[in-house]
Amino acid sequence: MQVEGVNPEQRTICIDNSASLKSLIALSHEIGHATAFQDMSDEQRERFVEINDTFRKCARYGKSIKKEILNEVLRSERDAWAVAIKLLKPAIKSGLLAKEDLLNYVHSIEGQGLKTYSKAIDRMIEKRLVEN
Repeated sequence: MQVEGVNPEQRTICIDNSASLKSLIALSHEIGHATAFQDMSDEQRERFVEINDTFRKCARYGKSIKKEILNEVLRSERDAWAVAIKLLKPAIKSGLLAKEDLLNYVHSIEGQGLKTYSKAIDRMIEKRLVEN
């Protein structure tokens, strides 16, 4: 599964064309980001994009990063997952999706699960790249 994410400038959500349950969960997560974008001012959207770009570059190239940025990235991801879980509650109640499976996906979806972000942050901390 390949999930690209949300592009607030083009107002698009990019996701693979798979009809799998993981894709539905990932799409719900991206809808969570889109929901947050609709409540943001243009300035807040620009800051969101800047923060996420900074995080990705620092994680990829081993550059230092401010703790504040890490906190904002994690908050944004947790908020998007909270929306996804809320959107998927009817699927859980109907038995289509097990709550345990959903929570496992939240933590493990490659590239965007909370575990991915936690591992990247742990590597930054180990390399002493996090600034106050």
